[in-house]
Amino acid sequence: MEYKLVLVEWSDILGGNRSGWKSVDSVKTDVPLICKSVGWMVHDTDNAIVLIPNITQTHDCDGEVTIPRGC
Repeated sequence: MEYKLVLVEWSDILGGNRSGWKSVDSVKTDVPLICKSVGWMVHDTDNAIVLIPNITQTHDCDGEVTIPRGC
């Protein structure tokens, strides 16, 4: 089976990267991270897209990523 090679831009959460106490005001301006992933799209639903960046001729894969829609 042939899969479509795609570039997906998506938003990821931002949190937990600064340890220790901080003021509430200091986190009010945080924004989600914009990420880009490239791979073969092997599954596409209303809830998520599944990409695989590495695939063999025998259709084994590694490094899969599931990107939720509408987060």
